[in-house]
Amino acid sequence: MTGKREIDADKPESAEREGPRGLKARLDELIVGIAFMTRLPMPHREARIADAAWAFPIAGLIVGGVSGLVLALCLLLGLPPLFSAFAAIGISAFMTGALHEDGLSDCADGLWSAATPERRLEIMRDSRIGAFGALALIITVGMKVALLSAIVVYWGPYPAVMLLIATHTLARAGLPAVMRWIPSPSDTGLAAMAGRPTLATAAIAILFGIGVTGIALSFFPVWLPLALAAGAAAAHLKFALIARAKLGGVNGDALGAMEQMAEIGVLAVFAAVMGA
Repeated sequence: MTGKREIDADKPESAEREGPRGLKARLDELIVGIAFMTRLPMPHREARIADAAWAFPIAGLIVGGVSGLVLALCLLLGLPPLFSAFAAIGISAFMTGALHEDGLSDCADGLWSAATPERRLEIMRDSRIGAFGALALIITVGMKVALLSAIVVYWGPYPAVMLLIATHTLARAGLPAVMRWIPSPSDTGLAAMAGRPTLATAAIAILFGIGVTGIALSFFPVWLPLALAAGAAAAHLKFALIARAKLGGVNGDALGAMEQMAEIGVLAVFAAVMGA
């Protein structure tokens, strides 16, 4: 976990971002954002997670690129689409230290295993996995593998690789917006520590996600990137509303679960509208 950047209360934030120091701050945020969302070896930098949130979809771009490369290599070696899809999904989990999968399983155990928000949060802090958490992981991984392997069969390797890049980018692009508009349910934990991104930070992340998707899938109809972005946004919004209703807000586990649901949303929308 990266440290939080301390801001001098006597120094205006705008002054900190002017000139060369502004560029250095952006670079620090980029490194912190990637380090926060992955387990890739990165140099130590200090920045607030909320300020670095614009880089979340960049981390997704990297994860999606490596995942797509693994998918392409497996298919090039003549391995079956189902095996190749499992390998691609598996490498993405290894690259993030299963950060989002862990959040999903914790949410499944907590949100549907207790009656009060306090007890749900207590269960989610327990490192042990329960029946709901195990089932959630099995079902979601199965859904992603089934969708991805079907897309490989119907559309071929190249579109599937490009779709993986778009999927991982979009799934992280909406998280800063959720962090901004829905507060953490407690004063402790990952989401509370991260803080609330600015409107500009949230907007940059979303626009980057849509832009990368448009470029990656430029050989498809122009409306497809917007449809996929809508699928990711619907998954983010639905789970955010569930978390707010059951927890009183969105914590780090809920953000991880949202990312996983958004991956499924993007793949499912593609399969549905493109006939995979």
